[in-house]
Amino acid sequence: MKIVKLILSVLVISLAVYGLVTGEPIKVIPYSMMFLEAYMVVLGIDEFNKKKNSYIGYIQVVVGIIAFYVSYQAFIST
Repeated sequence: MKIVKLILSVLVISLAVYGLVTGEPIKVIPYSMMFLEAYMVVLGIDEFNKKKNSYIGYIQVVVGIIAFYVSYQAFIST
């Protein structure tokens, strides 16, 4: 899980920096949100593994699913 979290966080940060450097963040935002969604889901699964009754894990998975929906809508609209 640590490797997956590290890879996803590096991807999100690199996409954000790329959007800032090129001056066109609109093209990068859907991809960044997609990787943020995956990161939130991985964090939620990690919380489930740490504690059995973790409400934070549920919240993170729900936020990840909502972010997936938003990124999907952004892909469709562009």
